[in-house]
Amino acid sequence: MDKAKIRENINKYPTWYQSYNFDGIRTRKEEISGPRLWKDIRSMLPKSIKGKKILDIGCNAGFHSIHAAIEGAKVTGVEIYPMYYAQSLFAKEFYEEKHGKLKLQLLNERIEYVDFNKHGPFDYVFALSILYHVGKKIHKRDAIKMQKEETETIKKLTKISNNILVRAKGTLNMGVVHYDNKFIMFGFQRVKMLSQGKRVLVLYRRK
Repeated sequence: MDKAKIRENINKYPTWYQSYNFDGIRTRKEEISGPRLWKDIRSMLPKSIKGKKILDIGCNAGFHSIHAAIEGAKVTGVEIYPMYYAQSLFAKEFYEEKHGKLKLQLLNERIEYVDFNKHGPFDYVFALSILYHVGKKIHKRDAIKMQKEETETIKKLTKISNNILVRAKGTLNMGVVHYDNKFIMFGFQRVKMLSQGKRVLVLYRRK
């Protein structure tokens, strides 16, 4: 893909949350979600993920979905926002030119409405910086309904995978306990944790 086409596609969108480097052309200067986060995510996974089925909910522009697929995983990425979904399609096209056809399905859907059973089961679920957004658009400021929706989503995820990787707000002593209780409710426990400053990565696994 030539650099003119890359710039054209990047400039189509006013905002890029994920930090891509398309042959030297970057989507943003400051990295929020990109290579460093993928390195941390990768450290929580097996040495080889070839053939593993992975669900990435709230996948944004697809950075982690794509890099898992490049390593041979079979990935389903779900993103509600049309702009980020469009970015993920462009990023997929870019990397498929380099690596060939990827086993990657990208869906433009709200995760509360996705029929996970239709696509699963999965070896791993990525729920990165997404669970605390569940239900906000639907229930506005009704905290009780939002909590119920979040619990229902976690319940759905625990039915389709034995390994769920969550990125939560807070330090190792904050922001995780809330999810601990809900995962414990469905027979899961923490098996790995990694601090990322104001965020923490936690791998929950079925007991």
